[in-house]
Amino acid sequence: MDKRKKDNLKLNLSKLFFVLFVSACMVLLTYIWFLTDFFNIESIEYFDYEKIEESDLREASGLVEGENIFLVKTSEAVDSMKKLGYVKEASIIRVFPDRLRVYITEREPICIVSVSGGYIYLDEQGVVAEVAEKLTKWTVPLITGLEDAATLKSEAQKLAIEPAWVGNNILGVLGLLKDFELTGRISEINVTKEKHLHIYTNGGSIIKVKDKENIQSRINFLYTFLTENDDRMIVDLTHGGNPTYTPR
Repeated sequence: MDKRKKDNLKLNLSKLFFVLFVSACMVLLTYIWFLTDFFNIESIEYFDYEKIEESDLREASGLVEGENIFLVKTSEAVDSMKKLGYVKEASIIRVFPDRLRVYITEREPICIVSVSGGYIYLDEQGVVAEVAEKLTKWTVPLITGLEDAATLKSEAQKLAIEPAWVGNNILGVLGLLKDFELTGRISEINVTKEKHLHIYTNGGSIIKVKDKENIQSRINFLYTFLTENDDRMIVDLTHGGNPTYTPR
């Protein structure tokens, strides 16, 4: 056998051994992945949640210990958890060989809307975080006057308010108050028949405004009043001139 044939034979044998080695490795890995419990999930940890019960997260996600970590459908689990009102976002991280970490971004209510039949906790986008039959205490402004304009909605859905501009106006005002850290000084916002807003403060005052633009043009005055002068007054900002004061 000449040298060229010997070299070709060695090359072919090398290729054969390589293919056999790779095939053996694949068979071994397949066996480990699917036919042993090496990659079976032993623990599922949930992080960054306060308003939700872990049992609700577990039930919604469908994630269970004992399942093969490669077979977990993380996108489906995330979509299912986001049907819970307080779950704004979720992500699932595989920690090999046998752990899952679930990170939750919670929805933060910016107000509570009083509707016929209950109360709805809304976030800044107008999405329902929670539906409650009764209300005993609250730490965000209560929105009243919409009992006939809004109806109970399921969690994680956007609340429909008619007319739509009224809902957008309320969310705009709340967002502006939040930007100036004033929402904690507001107890209630009442929507009048004229669709004006009467803002009830923790100090016992009532501030009358038309819309977000109206309050935005007076935000410096409003900030000073709420932080320094809130003492049971009726303040009218609807007419566009200087604020008018009436003792309450």
